[in-house]
Amino acid sequence: MEKIEDMLEKLTSSDILYKKRQLQEYFMNNYTSEFIDVLLKVKNPTIYHRFTYIMKNYLDVSELDEKREKLIEKIILTETDLVSENFTFLNGNNYQNNIFTDSELDNFERAKKYNHLDSELKRLNNKWLTNYIIYYFFHDNYFNFLVNLQEIMHYMDYAKVYLINNDHLLFYQDCIKLPDKSFSEQVDFFRNNYLKKDISHMFYDDMRIVKNHCYQNIIDSAIKINKENGIYNEELSKKYNYPIYYLNGENFYALIRNIRTNKDRSKEEYDAYVYSRKNRNFYSFSYIDNTNIDNIGKNDSGHTLLYDNIDPNYIVHVHHDDSGSSNYLREEYFDNERFNELYPPRDLMWNTEYYNEIVIKKKGNGIIPSALVCFDEIKDSDLDFAKEYHFPIVLVNSKKYHTKDGYTNYDDYNSYSI
Repeated sequence: MEKIEDMLEKLTSSDILYKKRQLQEYFMNNYTSEFIDVLLKVKNPTIYHRFTYIMKNYLDVSELDEKREKLIEKIILTETDLVSENFTFLNGNNYQNNIFTDSELDNFERAKKYNHLDSELKRLNNKWLTNYIIYYFFHDNYFNFLVNLQEIMHYMDYAKVYLINNDHLLFYQDCIKLPDKSFSEQVDFFRNNYLKKDISHMFYDDMRIVKNHCYQNIIDSAIKINKENGIYNEELSKKYNYPIYYLNGENFYALIRNIRTNKDRSKEEYDAYVYSRKNRNFYSFSYIDNTNIDNIGKNDSGHTLLYDNIDPNYIVHVHHDDSGSSNYLREEYFDNERFNELYPPRDLMWNTEYYNEIVIKKKGNGIIPSALVCFDEIKDSDLDFAKEYHFPIVLVNSKKYHTKDGYTNYDDYNSYSI
């Protein structure tokens, strides 16, 4: 029987297009389950590409991806350059999604047409290999890896903490520099490192360490509602015959959420709203401090709830601005094009112009508030609400906090922020 690679090499594009069904039947009848393994013996990606195109409806996708990875790994480890003529094949892999722009593809076709391929292929091959190596090590594209590493580095710099093994950091920084290396230098880098075990686990474990520190820092820095926190006010508590905490110029951080009052809701519906038990998996919160009281605004159409009992393991996303979360709150997994940011509390607030957003996953029977926040006065409706749900009240004297035209004043920020 003719070797599969020899047969495929003889096929023309029109053969593949017009004889696809006959070719499928031939391979199924003559090679059965062996037709994937035979690809590992094929060095030329064009042959691989032709065969997978013909048989794509019959191949197990996960097995195909695994075999493809092995094939490309073999090419990189045994060749000094990729087979440049097969650029279309190289651009067709999962880790290459959107890595080449339309103009780059047009330039490639133009260069191919006029036989000026060398310089264009060199540039595109370098870009392709960078992304392949990053995907191989970290199971993500170069841009996402870069953003994640930058957030890790920025956080440790902001917080003045060093949480990651220095050898790990040096390796990650070498990966970031791959686009500046020649093709042969990238091949050498891959050859020297591809046998290392669990690089992706190492990186995501390191990122989790930094996230845990960041989220714990955010929660630990926020106001705790207890009589030892220094803001419990005996006089106001006696006046209202109810526990009142008073912020009268003190420095503070607080995690809050605004809810709207709706008289048409039943008691059961409103309870679900207050306790974050609605039909969604994620809820949106905001972090405030003594420098942005004006920015958060007074919630005249509802209530502002404060939280001091959040499990930091359930924080899934932090952004210094609106994170555009509304499309994702009911999803099983939170996914957002606005990347997750890592800040110590002070730097999160300094980078917040109007308001920030912290997305938290619902835990068990909801997310239970710790207090009701009122600005400058406690209305009868506020007191009734607090008593109904057994929330103490935090009264904020906003006149005691230094803001300017709704924006934080930098001198005030340095003197008032913790």
